[in-house]
Amino acid sequence: MERKRILIAEHETGEVQDLRNILIAQGYEVKIVENGSDALNYCQQVRPHLILTEVSLPEIDGHHLLRELKSHSSTRNIPIIFMSAHRTVDDRVHSMNLGVDDYITRPFDANEVLLRIENILNEYEGLDTVTPQSAKGFSGRLSDMPLVDLLWTLEIGKKTGIVKVQNDIKEGMIYLKQGQVINVSLDDLPPKIALMKMFVWNEGTFQVEIQQVESEPSLVESTAELIRLGTVLREQWLKISENLPPLSAFIKRSNELTENNLTENEQKLINLLQGHKRILEIIDESEMDDLEALKALVSLYNKGSIVEVPFEEQMNGNNQKKAIPCEDEKTWMTHLLDELIKKTGNNSTKPKVERRRGERRQLEDRRVRMRRWTDIQGQRNHIYLSRSELLMIRQKLVQQLNSDSPQATNFSDLSLK
Repeated sequence: MERKRILIAEHETGEVQDLRNILIAQGYEVKIVENGSDALNYCQQVRPHLILTEVSLPEIDGHHLLRELKSHSSTRNIPIIFMSAHRTVDDRVHSMNLGVDDYITRPFDANEVLLRIENILNEYEGLDTVTPQSAKGFSGRLSDMPLVDLLWTLEIGKKTGIVKVQNDIKEGMIYLKQGQVINVSLDDLPPKIALMKMFVWNEGTFQVEIQQVESEPSLVESTAELIRLGTVLREQWLKISENLPPLSAFIKRSNELTENNLTENEQKLINLLQGHKRILEIIDESEMDDLEALKALVSLYNKGSIVEVPFEEQMNGNNQKKAIPCEDEKTWMTHLLDELIKKTGNNSTKPKVERRRGERRQLEDRRVRMRRWTDIQGQRNHIYLSRSELLMIRQKLVQQLNSDSPQATNFSDLSLK
């Protein structure tokens, strides 16, 4: 999986070295430049996933840099965070109106900076893969609306269109006509098997595009029957996976592994586990049924034959960990955080952090509306919906169906789990 690139534009580079070290420790690739011109050139050549920039930069200041980036299609969707010593709400509102995503005042708190970066990157996740178009649609996260619930909603509304579903390692397509699933695409798998695989994805995103569909029907089962099968499979999957680390976690062979007490399925999975791999990757690479592979992994985990890879070891494997003195048995990560907290005056900044969060909440609606509802220079018509908004869509479809067909089955008891 590609490491996310962060550009820091700061003329006093020494002031952000500790922040750079912490970001690297979190798995980001970090580049520091000293002026706005270098920042603009880097963005045009490399295109980072996020930019942290000082407002008062040499050559090209932060506001000018922001306008330049927003004026070009290749860079206009890069999220930008301003860093400044200015503390007034007016300064922040002015920057937000120009299109900046967030505003951090100095001295900053390390945990708050990391949280803000993570939140913004999560909000932008998946936008780069969306092709500008005029088709109507909406998108969301599978953690808010699982695929079984999404297909129920589209069936109730008798919608025609395409659903793109993504997780950490795969992307699939579902084609619907009048609410009925007619075809599914995931690798080269048969449509029904492909849909069952996607039904158990707990993390990832979906995008619904309401448009005409030309795909030929390749499924004989009704959508209701497919959803019933998917619901049963999903319940089994969730129950079994509770006994494992997150499926996106990296695992490895245990030092205590003894292969003489392994079942045939367990041995097949162990043979696939060379070095560090995500649990999802092991299941995907296995030739056995996904549910059987999951059960075998749980058995291996309970026996102690496989273990989750510690974060420090992951970083060391990617040549990112540096030798840092760890006093009093502190981990190297804690050491980095402690050092930054000391330099930013942790004991005296807590009230300031709370004030900054309060001011940020006052501006949150402005930024969210800008991202969700504004067509970015005429290019994007997708709306990113939260869980509550998805629930509102479902309720409206249910009300419409029940009012149009009084004798029809009442779907109002459907709920998101």
